[in-house]
This record gives sequence, C-alpha cells and structure tokens, in this order.
Amino acid sequence: MREKPSYFSILTADVRYDERLRANEKIMYAEITSLSNAYGYCSASNNYFADLYKVNKNTVSTWINNLKKYGYITVEIEYIKGTKQVNKRKIYPNNTYQLKERYPINKKMDTPSTKTEIPPQQKSGYPINKKVEENNTSNNNTSFNNTSNNNLRGDEDFKKKVISEWNKLDKNIPKIKTLNVSTDRYKMLKARINENGLDKVLEAIRSIGNSQFLQGYKTSFVITFDWFIRPNNFVKVLEGNYTDKQRQEEGSSYSEDVAIREFEEFKKEIGL
Repeated sequence: MREKPSYFSILTADVRYDERLRANEKIMYAEITSLSNAYGYCSASNNYFADLYKVNKNTVSTWINNLKKYGYITVEIEYIKGTKQVNKRKIYPNNTYQLKERYPINKKMDTPSTKTEIPPQQKSGYPINKKVEENNTSNNNTSFNNTSNNNLRGDEDFKKKVISEWNKLDKNIPKIKTLNVSTDRYKMLKARINENGLDKVLEAIRSIGNSQFLQGYKTSFVITFDWFIRPNNFVKVLEGNYTDKQRQEEGSSYSEDVAIREFEEFKKEIGL
C-alpha cells in the first residue's frame, strides 16, 4: 500500500538544532511525523524513503538508526508469530506524542484564519529580522527566567529520584552517580520522561528487580542504565517482557535473545 503523507509535518526545535543530525535526517523526521498522523506511527519501508529521497537503502537505514540513537523515534518490529521473520515495522516519532498530548487540536484552532498572514520572512524560510527578535526577547525575559529556574529545580528533583531508585537495584547492576544535562544519557532519560511520565520511568526501574535475566543471574548479560533508557529497550522493560512471570507464561526466551544481541550492538556503538 502506498504511503499517504498528510499536508502538514512537524519539525520540533530539538530536532532542528541538533548538530549531531544531518540535514536529510531532520527532513526524514518531518516526513515520519507526516506519515504518522493516521495511526500514530509510520510504517513506510526503507524502499519508500530511498525512492522518495533518491538514495540507497543503506543510507536510509543509517538515517533511521541515528534518529533512533538520539531518542527522536522509537522503532518497533513485529515478527510473524513463531518465527523471526519481520512482518511489519512501526516508527513512532517521539515528540509527536508530546505535541498531541499537550496541545490537542480542536475545531476552533484547526479552522484556517482569514485575517492572519504569515510574515514574508517566514514564507521565504529566512530568519525573522533582528528587530522582531529583540522585541520578543525583551517581552519574554522575565517569563523565561522564571521558567528556567523552575526547570532547574524540576530537573534536580527527577534526577535525584531516578538515581536513588536505580541504585536500590541488585548489586550486580552497575550504579549511576550523575546525570549531567550535557550528556546523551540525560537527553535520553528526559525523552523517556517526556513520553511516559516520571512515575512510569520509576515503575520500569523497579520492575527490573522482578527479572533474574536483567539482573545477570541467567546469562552474562546485565542491564545498564544507558541500555535501559534507549527507546526500544525502555518500552520492553516497562511492558514486562523480561520479568520472570512473563517468561514463565510465554515459555520462551526470545526476548532475552533479542536483548543480548541488541546489547552487543550497543557496546560496539559506544566502543566497548
């Protein structure tokens, strides 16, 4: 089935200004949001994107992996039951969830305005002129400073809670000491909190205590914080895919096999 993107797409500020991303990766993120409007996820194949951008599939795969690596998308693979053959891929744009939850579109907002015109600078894609920027800065300084102070206090609060909950886990699991805002670790954690809420993150951490596998008592694999906060891994832990009860009910170690393979790939990425 041919993908049908909507007229509008989303390119959030954190994606636009992330210097780790290539320009085409940012464009692809916007395209993914456009293709996600119907069901909340994009099911387009690498062939689709390769044809759209006139590149090869390996390039598309690299772009998707980078968007996933930096926490901007979550990729889920559905397998044909009883096999490891891929049935369908779902790409969830993480920030799209935030926008839909915080700013749901209503009829009034969705109605095109006949009075408001887009400034010429924005129509052409060039930055807004300096005078407008200065006016906006002047008008918003007080609000920005208050918000910044509140954010700093909020950040310190959730960091303490996460570190405390994580360090209560089994002695096999490596402890964490800091969560510096300039690190990928912090950004990934913040993305998980924005998507799921702090309570769900803490719930997922506590659930690790119900998995002999994640605690390193079944294989050489032991969960680490950096592995835990990656989008795909976090969802699986939160949903209980590795808990002892879940494994007994399913009678399968497939999730564990996948975890071990992904962990080996993860170590290669970070140079271990």
